[in-house]
Amino acid sequence: MKLLKKYKTGIIAIVTLIIGFAVGANFGFDAGYEDGYSQTFADEESSTNSSEVVSDSDETVSVTEEEVVDDGSISEGMYKVGQDIPSGEYMLVSQGGGYFSINRDSAGSDSILANDNFDTHSFITIEDGQYLTLTRAVMYPKDKAPKIEPADGKLADGMYIVGVHLPAGEYKVHPNEGQDGYYGIYSGSSVSGLDNIIDNDNFNTERYITLKDGQYLQLTRATIILN
Repeated sequence: MKLLKKYKTGIIAIVTLIIGFAVGANFGFDAGYEDGYSQTFADEESSTNSSEVVSDSDETVSVTEEEVVDDGSISEGMYKVGQDIPSGEYMLVSQGGGYFSINRDSAGSDSILANDNFDTHSFITIEDGQYLTLTRAVMYPKDKAPKIEPADGKLADGMYIVGVHLPAGEYKVHPNEGQDGYYGIYSGSSVSGLDNIIDNDNFNTERYITLKDGQYLQLTRATIILN
């Protein structure tokens, strides 16, 4: 009977020992797995976020570069020169009855220095501190302006720079059929230049005019025949 008791006690001890190892091993595996899993997840999350940020940044730059084409054009609106847009000379291109106004301040119509309606294109030179209002038109810096090409040896309505768009010399101008034409010759495209009219006239028959380099010629309802 004593031997049987001893045998039972030994079995119990062995079973207890096996269970203890199993529990200890299982506990150690769980702890290690949790630590390992948690660290891997953090690394993956950090990497994913970083990748997303870089990806978003790259995608934004790519879209900007592909979709935005800088041709130098400035759309209609009101601008403070030197703050919103640079000073300098610009070509204005009508988009259906264009209008511009150059003002000394933002007080209103009483501050207008120069303004005009135009159906095709015109030129202006604006200075820091002035205010420009542009309606139904876009404008380009002079060095990015669209090229002006004569049609059938003639220039029609618009403003032209002598020495750039046509050579200096004597020319014949014609009114449009059934209309009174107008020409104006100016010393420049700035406010003072536009105020300084060298010669202008309304006419319903052919006229001869003489142009010098640096002058600006404005034609309305008229054409000029190039030599």
